[in-house]
Amino acid sequence: MGEHPTESGCSAQPAGAAPVLDPAAISSARWFAGKGREIADATPADALAVPGGDGASLLLVDVTSTAGDVERYLVPVSRDGVLLEAEACEHALWPALAHCITSGGRIEGVAGAVEARPGTDTIVVPPGARGLTPDQSNTSVVLGESLVLKCYRRLEPGTHPEPEVLAALSGIDCRVAPSYAGSLVYRDREGRETDLALLYGYVDGTPVGWEAIIASLTARLGSPDAEALVEEAGALATAAAALHVALGEALGVVRASADDAARLEDDAHRQLDEALAALAPDDPLHALSPHARRRLQGLRRLTGAPLTRVHGDLHVAQFVRSPHGLVAVDFEGEPGRPLEQRRLRTSPLRDLACLLLSLDHVAVAAARRHAFEPAMLAAAQAWSSAAREHALERYAAATAGIGLVVDRDLLRAFEVEKECRELLYAATVLPEWLYAPQATLPRLLGVT
Repeated sequence: MGEHPTESGCSAQPAGAAPVLDPAAISSARWFAGKGREIADATPADALAVPGGDGASLLLVDVTSTAGDVERYLVPVSRDGVLLEAEACEHALWPALAHCITSGGRIEGVAGAVEARPGTDTIVVPPGARGLTPDQSNTSVVLGESLVLKCYRRLEPGTHPEPEVLAALSGIDCRVAPSYAGSLVYRDREGRETDLALLYGYVDGTPVGWEAIIASLTARLGSPDAEALVEEAGALATAAAALHVALGEALGVVRASADDAARLEDDAHRQLDEALAALAPDDPLHALSPHARRRLQGLRRLTGAPLTRVHGDLHVAQFVRSPHGLVAVDFEGEPGRPLEQRRLRTSPLRDLACLLLSLDHVAVAAARRHAFEPAMLAAAQAWSSAAREHALERYAAATAGIGLVVDRDLLRAFEVEKECRELLYAATVLPEWLYAPQATLPRLLGVT
C-alpha cells in the first residue's frame, strides 16, 4: 500500500492527462446501469489524483450510448488506468479516500474539486481492508472491520439521500442505522455539487439477506418451525418503527396536503399504465387493472397524514442482525428514482408496505422452490399472512406513542403502488423475477 497522506497534505494538484478508457470494461461492470445499450463514447469530464493513493485517480466519466443518452459515472482507476473495484481491496486508494474524508481534505481537479465533509467524531482510519458483499450499483470496502467506504458509481447532481439521512440520524444517536463518518462531494466550477462517496460505521453482524430467509422458509414450509420466521417478521417491523420514530425526530414531520395525495395517486396510475404496457398482451394481469385502480384510490387517504423522510427501499434484505439488535442499512432510496424524489418526505407506511411485500416475495420464492406444489403453496401463503399480520401488530404497537396510525386502506394502496413498480421492473429489466409480482398482485387485490 502507499503511505497515507498527512492531514495537511490531503490536497492534490490537478491530475495530468486522463487514461484512455476501454468502453467494454465499463459496459461489463456490474455497476453500469446501461445494460443492453451499446456505448458510443466514454470521456473523462474530470480526473482527480488521490494523495496517498499509490497513483490512483478518481475519474468522472461521461458515458454516451449509441442512442445519445449520457450518464456520468465515478470510475476509480490505478496509475495504469485499470478500473478499481472492491475486489482490489488492498489498493491504497480506499484508505486514502477515507483519510481524506476524516481529515477534511480537498482534492483539486481540472473542472472542479472534491471536498470532504467529515462527521463530528474524530476517527482514525484503521489498517486492513476487504470488499463488502458485491453491490449491484456501488463499490463498498470495509476498512479495519470498523468503517465502510461506499463509492457511488452512477452520479447525479444534487444531494444524495444516504449521507444526508445518516448524518441527521447520527446527530440523535440512532441505534437502528449505521453511524455517519463523513462524505466526499464534487463541486464543479459553477458550484454544482455531486455526492461521490460515503464513510460510515461498519455494522458487525449477519445480514438478514434474501437467500438466507428464503432458504430457511423453504426448509420449514408445512412445519411448525416456520413460526420462528413469523417472529422474525415482527422483529423487522419493530426495527422499522424505531427507524421511523428516529427519522421524524431528526428530520421533522409535516402533514400531507390534498395536492400531495393527488400527485401520488396520479404517479401511481402512470406507473400502472407503464407496467401493463410492458407485459405481453395475453398476460392475465391485464384483467386486474380495474381492481388495481380502485385500490390506488386509497392513496387519497394520505391527506392530513404525517410525512417524514423514510428509508425508501426497506425490504427484508436491508437489515443486519448486530449484537445490539437489527440495524437498517443502504439508505439510498428506491433505485431508478431521481435523487430529488428520493429525498421527499412521504408516509412511513410506504416503507412498511415495502417490508410487508418483501415477506410475500419470500413466501412466493419458497413456494417456487417446491415447484408450487399445492400444499406447499398453501403453506407459503399461510405463512406470509401470519408474518405480515404479526409485523403489522408489532409496528402499530411501536409507533402508537408518536400518534402514527396504521391506516390499512392507505397501507394497502401503498402496497399495490409498490407492487406495480416491482411489476414494471420485472417486465423491463429482470424477467426471471416476474413470477413474484404475478403471484403477489392478485392476492393484494383480493382476486385469487
